[in-house]
Amino acid sequence: MLIPVSTALRGFDDTLTRAAAVLGASPIARFFQVQLPILLPGIATGFVFAFVTSLDEVVIAYFLQSPTLRTLPVQMYSSVTVETDPSIAAASTLLLVLSTLIILIPRLAQVVQERRAAKRLGDAE
Repeated sequence: MLIPVSTALRGFDDTLTRAAAVLGASPIARFFQVQLPILLPGIATGFVFAFVTSLDEVVIAYFLQSPTLRTLPVQMYSSVTVETDPSIAAASTLLLVLSTLIILIPRLAQVVQERRAAKRLGDAE
């Protein structure tokens, strides 16, 4: 998680924040309208890596669980080792679909945006 977030922070140009301040943006507006949109891909990537890594750390999740709540990795491990339950297949399918959508939706949005830009250039000529 540290690598994508630190890369996003390292690549951030501070002159954009200063330009927003010169134009009269408040600190909150600078954060939400300038900094966050630029840093969001790195933060989202870090979140995905942390989530996937947490699924792999069953032992740590097993020792950190509360008596009343079970985390998803512990439930999946128990489902595989103790009983034969179709819920593990359903959870795996949902995670696969969610991961695929997280990867494909930004790419599809990019393709649609490129086609619209190409259509505008074609209409302008």
